[in-house]
Amino acid sequence: MLPRAALDQFNGIQYEHARCPFSDANFQATIDAAYNEAMYADLGPGPAGDCGPNPLDPGVAPEPAPLPEPEPEPTDPTDPTDPPTDPTDPTDPTDPGSDPTDPTDPTDPTDPSEPEPFEDNPELPENSEFPVRMA
Repeated sequence: MLPRAALDQFNGIQYEHARCPFSDANFQATIDAAYNEAMYADLGPGPAGDCGPNPLDPGVAPEPAPLPEPEPEPTDPTDPTDPPTDPTDPTDPTDPGSDPTDPTDPTDPTDPSEPEPFEDNPELPENSEFPVRMA
């Protein structure tokens, strides 16, 4: 319970943007009037505790069934006559774009047809059109 001065301060608040102005004192009086202890006096202790399981709420999904544990894969050794394939090997014949001896290799980093990378701060010549200010 709040002190009397705090209650008086709260009860003095007027809500101006409501359709009909009300104060906290009126609101609390409405709540107090809605609660009638006599309404609950004649109720029994409630249902017995052996009613069975409570039904699920409609918004709650049932628990999923446990998943079966996956079976471990057999550890068969590979055929020793098969050559090992390494996906990072640049000479892998199954990858057509990775032949280091092919002059038309699209992944060749030294390809001269590639444009030069853009420079963020290129050097300007002395007679450039743009004035250069030295700080």
